[in-house]
Amino acid sequence: MKNINHQKSFKGRKYNLSFLCSLLLTNRARSRLCLHGHDRASEETKGLIPRGLPRKAAVGGGCRARQLCCRCPAVLYLLFIICSLSCSLGGDLDAWMDKALVANALPIEMVWVPGGSFELGKNLGTGGGSDITPVSTVTLTGFHIGKFPVTQAEYMAVTETNPGSDSYASAGDIKLRRPVSRVSWYEAIVFCNKLSMLEGLSPAYLINSSTNPSNWGTVPHESYRDFESDTGLWDAVVIVPGSTGYRLLTEAQWEYAAKGGNGSPGNFTFAGSDDPDEVAWYRNNTNRIREVGLKTSNGLGIYDMSGNVFEWCWDWRANYTSDVETDPAGPASGNQRVRRGGSYDSSLNDDSWSSSPRSVSRSGETPHRNRWETGFRVARP
Repeated sequence: MKNINHQKSFKGRKYNLSFLCSLLLTNRARSRLCLHGHDRASEETKGLIPRGLPRKAAVGGGCRARQLCCRCPAVLYLLFIICSLSCSLGGDLDAWMDKALVANALPIEMVWVPGGSFELGKNLGTGGGSDITPVSTVTLTGFHIGKFPVTQAEYMAVTETNPGSDSYASAGDIKLRRPVSRVSWYEAIVFCNKLSMLEGLSPAYLINSSTNPSNWGTVPHESYRDFESDTGLWDAVVIVPGSTGYRLLTEAQWEYAAKGGNGSPGNFTFAGSDDPDEVAWYRNNTNRIREVGLKTSNGLGIYDMSGNVFEWCWDWRANYTSDVETDPAGPASGNQRVRRGGSYDSSLNDDSWSSSPRSVSRSGETPHRNRWETGFRVARP
């Protein structure tokens, strides 16, 4: 993967340009560099914070480096000159900031979800809607889940592409901190295996006797001449037993996590609340994809499971059964893969397959489609 860190271009300096630029920005912009969830050693190794300097003081605030810098006007003036020179040499501050976001996007923040049982399809709370029948009891082994949907910065860090780059950002939103969108189900599993390989984990998905996406061929799309034969090969994907790498959530894992885990504590209609405006971006409060983490999390500390973007799941879409199951992964074949969570364009009054942002609502789409409102979230054992 291409190295996006700028430090190599400025040899001999203690801090790289991205860090220096961050000291001149507002609290809001600085948080783009002081991303949560990265270990200090990793940031120091990359040169993004000087060794021994305190990390971010609090979630949502500016970094401690800014406080140190603002006490020294000479340092501030020097940094202003450096930033001005960098812009005059062919870069603008937004571009530098975007590159810094990508350089610091990994590792993805994960949340541990303890195992337990719940009622799949049971509509909860006072937010309206009805059960998705038949309701069944499901027991799940514990797993890790992404704290947020995969962001544009994270997707770029792994694939060096951003299929949602031309979507409109709301004023104040950090564009690359929005969920990646226009990603097909096939592209999502490619991302999972590539990310696993980057982190030294054993990849989860096997296609054509290989876990390396480079050996899978071109990702199927309707416009390709060999579309039907290509999808047959990709649809035969299996999960490698005992693999430790990233993967899509099963539909049962997704609903279990959205409802807060074992026993669905809180009994909320949406992921963390009976009031959709507290936890969801949907048709009543936005008309576009929004930055992750701006709404309230659910009880497990997971964000954006209601609304914003649909999230691909592993399962083929099919009607529920009333069977009592443990760690179900859906049927062996089908025509559409499941999407969950609703999107920014979802309506509260839609309980059909097109989905509302309720935790029980379901949707499906053919795996080659890369729709504007569709992204994904990752999981690990």
